[in-house]
Amino acid sequence: MTTALTRAIQAAEKEHFSSHDLRRTAATNISALGYPDEMVGRILNHVNRTVTARYNRHAHLDEKRQALEAWAARLRGFVSD
Repeated sequence: MTTALTRAIQAAEKEHFSSHDLRRTAATNISALGYPDEMVGRILNHVNRTVTARYNRHAHLDEKRQALEAWAARLRGFVSD
């Protein structure tokens, strides 16, 4: 993945670009689709260090899948336009 991303960046002639830019773009757009920051954090695999998180171990896989599918649909719209 790193090699493919590096090649794409070079082909686009972008000097200042990293994989974190892709994470930021996805996080921003998933939030714009109406998903809460907590869900965005889960998708980005951020650690929740609250007391509740110690007890609640639910992975929210269905919710994360729904958010990522919505982002994929939006991304396809960007590409096809």
